[in-house]
Amino acid sequence: MQVDLDHIFKVAKEAAERSQCRYNVSCVLVDKRGDVVSIGINHWSSNRPKMGRRTVHAELDAIRGIKKMKESNLYAFIYRCGAGGATRNINCCDACKSLLRAYGIEKIFYMTENEEWVRA
Repeated sequence: MQVDLDHIFKVAKEAAERSQCRYNVSCVLVDKRGDVVSIGINHWSSNRPKMGRRTVHAELDAIRGIKKMKESNLYAFIYRCGAGGATRNINCCDACKSLLRAYGIEKIFYMTENEEWVRA
């Protein structure tokens, strides 16, 4: 994997800061060459349910434009920006992990509070 992790961190942080949800989360999908393929952030659904608002997870937002492939060779980087821009630990929920795997994305990383990428 030829990925510039500093670049991914910068892209993920800038994306997460655009989220207007309580938890500012981004998901950056990267190919084997290190090129960013798609970026997603968590956001409120435009579909208004009768009881409260629904959040679209960053992982779902990131794969919305990706075609399903048997072996996608993509990597997912999940980032959560906390209060004041501080990095916070976050993991994929089980539904998002299943969704990423259904799209052939087996390698999922998240940023720790120490600003290190760790494989989920």
